[in-house]
Amino acid sequence: MTVSEPGSGRSLARPRTNWMSPADIITVSLVHLANRFNAEQDRWFLWSPVVLGAGIGTYFYLGQEPDWWPVVLPLVVGFSIAFWVGSARALAFALFVAIGIAGLGMTVAKLRTNWVAAPKLEKNLGPVVVEGWVDTLEQRGSGRIAAKISVIRIEKLAVEDTPARVQLTFSRGLAPARVGGAISVLAKLRPPPRPVAPGAYDFGRRAWFRQIGGYGFAIARPGIVAENQTGSRPWGAEAGAWIGGIRVAIAARVMEVVGENGGPVAAALLTGLRGGIPKSDLSAIRDAGLAHLLAISGLHMALMSGAAFWVVRILIASVPWLALRVVGKKWAAGVGILTAFVYFFLAGGSVATERAFIMVAVALIAVMVDRPVISLRNVSLAALIILLWKPENLIEAGFQMSFAAVVALTAFYEQVTRLKRKNDGEFSDFASKNITGVVLKTLAGIAATTLVASLATGPLAAFQFNRVAVFGLVSNLVAVPLVGFIVMPLGLLALVLMPLGLDGPALTLMGMGTSALVDIARSVAEWPGAAALVSSPPSLVIPILAFGGLWLCLWVRSWRYWGLVPIGFAFWLAGQNQMPDIYVDEQGRRIAIKTANGQLILSKDRGARYAASQWLRRNADPRDIKTATRDGSGSDPLDCDPRACIASLTDTSGRNYVFAYIRHAAAISEDCRRADIVVAQIPLYNRCVGPAIVIDRFDLSALGAHAIGLGDQGPQVTSVAAMIGSRPWSRKLPSWANRDRKPPQIRR
Repeated sequence: MTVSEPGSGRSLARPRTNWMSPADIITVSLVHLANRFNAEQDRWFLWSPVVLGAGIGTYFYLGQEPDWWPVVLPLVVGFSIAFWVGSARALAFALFVAIGIAGLGMTVAKLRTNWVAAPKLEKNLGPVVVEGWVDTLEQRGSGRIAAKISVIRIEKLAVEDTPARVQLTFSRGLAPARVGGAISVLAKLRPPPRPVAPGAYDFGRRAWFRQIGGYGFAIARPGIVAENQTGSRPWGAEAGAWIGGIRVAIAARVMEVVGENGGPVAAALLTGLRGGIPKSDLSAIRDAGLAHLLAISGLHMALMSGAAFWVVRILIASVPWLALRVVGKKWAAGVGILTAFVYFFLAGGSVATERAFIMVAVALIAVMVDRPVISLRNVSLAALIILLWKPENLIEAGFQMSFAAVVALTAFYEQVTRLKRKNDGEFSDFASKNITGVVLKTLAGIAATTLVASLATGPLAAFQFNRVAVFGLVSNLVAVPLVGFIVMPLGLLALVLMPLGLDGPALTLMGMGTSALVDIARSVAEWPGAAALVSSPPSLVIPILAFGGLWLCLWVRSWRYWGLVPIGFAFWLAGQNQMPDIYVDEQGRRIAIKTANGQLILSKDRGARYAASQWLRRNADPRDIKTATRDGSGSDPLDCDPRACIASLTDTSGRNYVFAYIRHAAAISEDCRRADIVVAQIPLYNRCVGPAIVIDRFDLSALGAHAIGLGDQGPQVTSVAAMIGSRPWSRKLPSWANRDRKPPQIRR
């Protein structure tokens, strides 16, 4: 192409180029993306729970409780514009529907938060008299009994300040005699616990959605409250207490028949009561990668309802007159749903059990209406129901791992089905006619299922629990068939025969299976390197990882492999996380500092043992508390006396800081004069003016546990209160406390 230069007769040749401008690149990329997106319209519905979850996650991520108008606005605007655009313009319609669904997620999350609102304790209380109904009783591994109490009244508390429920711990021999009775007990109470470190799991949030407003322990044997003093009780609570009594009775019967070896695990599988399992066995089961077998989840619900389904179907098929007049699989599906419903209540009706029941019920209803039983559409429908019913499930590890496994397995077998349709190989015919082929095919299926589920849930388990079961695939290859084909069917048979008193043989055989399960777990857990530890990642790692996994599983075409990019980025981001250099528990009873070798050194105090163990776990430190009070090099970086501890710390740029941990007022003058960072177990009353960062007992009590990181920008202080923000489940701050305070830089 040629053009003339202005004012002259010369022509200028413009060179041709194959380079596109940035605007052209963006335009072409968007068009390409839109075409791919439009080509998979049949998969759009699968993303509806993902978008709903994005709205729910946004609500829980906020640092302040939002007003109603910004929550409802995306819902109204999104669906309104989608209605105006119309479905003819598919891409625009899908975009605004997604905005509306995300707004729906925020709306239902806020509605749920307000719906469960109940008073909670803001400070320690007691000893006080607590009167209430016993809702549940569960044995702990230590021999103590944990009881959830629906409160009637609490001494020294006004009605409007009285929690709906409290959870009390009873020493051995002091526990209430039965579930459902009204008791009066002298107890010490405390508010729901806050996270042990900024970014750690928030037990207070879980307590809020379970309407537990206080925790404590009984200091005397409970008495019985007369019925005329308790008032009326809702029928739902009465039914729950009745079911709770049945659960306790079943667990006691299982322990009586099976014994101590396999009994606690058998009772956990049938009733969901896991407190009786010894800590050593729980640790072994976890390290062997078999912890999912103890959670009453989709696997157990499917095994129970599936066993009932096949028994009924075989019985109907064995009666020709009946088989010719009814559709056997539909009646069997109905019995399967009924079985799942009964098992749901026997297993405690927990969040995980609710999720499992909904998923199994959706699958069996699909059988009754002649729809595919296992499909991503059914999984999406179950997720929508669960998230709309209880949106707080989204941020629980159980929900994340359960759906990660189900989505990955369903997507995997959908792909296998497509490949089979394309390649009707000879192996399938051989495998269906030859016994050896059937066995090989079954083993291959178990191995593939275990591998896919492990790949889907392994990263989540590592980031949520800081632990990876290295040999989980091996142990599951043996344990899953044992539980699926022997233990759970025998458990169902025992439950059916228990009212008749004929459950002994079934329970005995079931106990043999659970004993073998525990032996497998112990053996695998003893292998060298059975459990690998992982430090806690930044909070955005799990959402990014989940998005990548969903992109990989929910799409069909080749662009689904783009999901590997956010997955890889999530792992890279997790590896870049810098853990804090100093930890302080919320009562100032214990501190931890990071040494030059990256390990934590704990102060030699007796308090805050749980917080200390969690600090070690979050830092992927395998040592116990006693060992972690000593430096492996033989030197002690914490120079302590009864009044205070002093340590010298170095940040990433090589700058040195003097850190002081003050226990006694006599150390204030000296340590505040030479330290850069001061943490005090006692109130300082503005007497420590030298250091740039000062945290005393008042700060800890108001703002919770603190963490201090020594980075290139100087020390950075983070508190639990700053991480949680001002939410209904967070504690109220005193007027003098500034939740969002920023520490000054170290003065040099």
